[in-house]
Amino acid sequence: MRITCTRDAVVQYKTDHFELFLQFVFVVFVCLGFTSCKGENPSVAIHFSPDGSTIAYTYADRIDLPLPPEVPTVYSSVYLQWCPAAQLKSYRSMKIDSYGKSYGSFVQNQFGLLFSPDSRHIAVKSPRYLEVVDLESQTRHRLTNPDELVTSMGWLGNKEMVYVIHKKTGAGKHGADSTRQIFRHTIGESPEKRLLLYEQFDYRGNYHDHVSPTGEYVVFMSQGYSDGIFYLLNVQTGKVVTFSEKKAQCQAVSWKPDGASVFCLSSKEAMLLYPKEGRIKDLSDNYDNDFRRHLAFAPEIDPQWTPDGRFIVINSTGMGGSLVCPDPWRVVPTGKLLVEYLEEKENQRVYRDPPDSYPILYVQPYPGWVRIWLCLVTDNKPTMRGETVVLERRNYLVDYEGQKFIPMKPSFSPGGAWTLTPDGKKMVYFDRSIFLEEEPVHFPGNNQQSVP
Repeated sequence: MRITCTRDAVVQYKTDHFELFLQFVFVVFVCLGFTSCKGENPSVAIHFSPDGSTIAYTYADRIDLPLPPEVPTVYSSVYLQWCPAAQLKSYRSMKIDSYGKSYGSFVQNQFGLLFSPDSRHIAVKSPRYLEVVDLESQTRHRLTNPDELVTSMGWLGNKEMVYVIHKKTGAGKHGADSTRQIFRHTIGESPEKRLLLYEQFDYRGNYHDHVSPTGEYVVFMSQGYSDGIFYLLNVQTGKVVTFSEKKAQCQAVSWKPDGASVFCLSSKEAMLLYPKEGRIKDLSDNYDNDFRRHLAFAPEIDPQWTPDGRFIVINSTGMGGSLVCPDPWRVVPTGKLLVEYLEEKENQRVYRDPPDSYPILYVQPYPGWVRIWLCLVTDNKPTMRGETVVLERRNYLVDYEGQKFIPMKPSFSPGGAWTLTPDGKKMVYFDRSIFLEEEPVHFPGNNQQSVP
């Protein structure tokens, strides 16, 4: 069974294995036979600078083949694109990297963007390099060497970066061994002049490294071949301490935007660490009661809290999107509350697969609201052979308490390809290409109507 998208609806229909095979063979033949068969794919996220004046994102111009990870792609280039938030069409573009060795390895090591605190520079993490781009002069400074995989990064002020790299040192029976190195690097200086803060041998490429938003601390876990414990590095002093007692597997680390606390989740415990105070709050019982005992797999947890620092963002298929206030502990099941409202108050039928699942949420730069993207089952009659139902896609803005729900348009941009501006006055989204569009937004309570 497959979901096929049109502009305003999603049509579900059945396709047998033979038809899928023929479609696959046709696509491979066409794309390999004509080198101009390229697709422009927008970034998975739209990034705003700290002062809200600039928007940045990456996009890839690539051969778009439905191939497994071990099959090489023919060619792809990835570009950084940015523009003033008030002039979306006045954009600048810069080629960041090219790849083609393995589509799978590219996907596993996604690109990352991070603005400097003064909004004048942006760090770009590719599968091969970490570079800093001066947005005004368009000059670029490469911070790492080709054999170094950057797994986490953060700005320490406006002229320094803290980042973690892994260097492959061998291949054993359990996979590739690597060395974890944590650096402090002044922008403009060569990699040879950077300061090594910490070095540790690890196994199997355990990339559990998380630089704080302020660049002052790094939380990481060394698991070896099985379980491990959490470590905390103080960037200013270089001191490394452990703060977990039970050996386990790392499942998530999520920083508060100001770096004052960090939520750490392993397969055996949950805790809230206050690094400057050296204090730890055990949240294991709270987390187990609300999440672990109800989920077959660990949920997805955003690496940062909501922009106002109030909630941790936890997404799972079984429970949907939830906002969690860690201290004192409180859970708002946002995705579930929206589904209940639509089905019980609006008499809508929300499409869920599996039937006991709920939609996930996407954090917005504008505090107080999150976005949920879902599909509603319509009364429209199927028009194609094999169709079962016709689905209508919807975007909803939901307040942090799960009490206010605003349907939004456009409805065709899932994930981070649709976002509110930091001031909450507009929404910005991709127009089915690599370019951005915007629409005004009016929230209730201001004697204005919400966007239909």
